Amino acid sequence: MVPFLSLCARDVMTPDPVTVDPSLTLAELRERFEDTHLGSFPVVANDVLLGMVSEFDLLEACLLKPSSMIPHFDEILAMPVSAVMTKDCVSVSPDEALSHVLEKMVPRRLKSLPVVEGDRVVGIIARTDLLAGLHERVKESGGDG
Repeated sequence: MVPFLSLCARDVMTPDPVTVDPSLTLAELRERFEDTHLGSFPVVANDVLLGMVSEFDLLEACLLKPSSMIPHFDEILAMPVSAVMTKDCVSVSPDEALSHVLEKMVPRRLKSLPVVEGDRVVGIIARTDLLAGLHERVKESGGDG
């Protein structure tokens, strides 16, 4: 396990992730989820991370509101991503130790985190990336992982 702890976010992240603009409609976002088979995207404008948006955010927007017994899905799907995204999202730097990445992801039950240098998104790190990094290090160190 020690070799895994020597890794940093840069070692396992997916560089240049797919991002979305905050003005994208939720209908367009739904299509993007279908087309890419990804579950979340960094929301970026002018190369600056504004937040994250996930499939859960899209589903949450479709919840029935007390003011309306009938959901108006056409109105919901016309809303911009900026209306449902998580604005104060957790991020990591490329040189952040994977142990710190785990400390940020696991307690919050996050599936992915943007990797940010300054305000610019340079990658994304998902649970699967962490598991693949762990698996590779176990193999390299002669483990039977």
